[in-house]
Amino acid sequence: MGLTASAHRFVSATALTALTGREVVDNTWTRGDVLRPVHTAIAADHEAIAVYSASVAFLSSLAGGLGNSPFLLAALGTPAPVLLAPSLPPGVGDSPIIRDSLARLAAVPNYHLVQPKKGKSRSTGAEADTVAPMWEIIGTLEASLAAPQDRPVGRAA
Repeated sequence: MGLTASAHRFVSATALTALTGREVVDNTWTRGDVLRPVHTAIAADHEAIAVYSASVAFLSSLAGGLGNSPFLLAALGTPAPVLLAPSLPPGVGDSPIIRDSLARLAAVPNYHLVQPKKGKSRSTGAEADTVAPMWEIIGTLEASLAAPQDRPVGRAA
């Protein structure tokens, strides 16, 4: 389990550790084990990576191959399933740049995009794309872990 700086505004590492019984990793390069960088540990020690919710900044950086944080570098370097639940502000999903970034990510064999759902924007009140419910992420995660490695979930034979 990992938390970005933004995620710390919504939930505490202490609460997540108590709920999951697992260490919570921060998205920083600082770690006690200097011989095993945090991105290497994340990529090697976890059977999957789920990004919930994936911001426009995270998705764009990942699609561009930018590895400027441990979480991005781990997602770029792991063969394990990487689940992405885009959280797009109103109107951003219609941007050709963002559509291109999402298409690039969807083309990566071990990446799984869990598409946003239509819902009410909390900031504008208008109908907008909203992040998929957590249970859809969990279902996609379970399916990706059960799929044969040579044929990931959602990919044609």
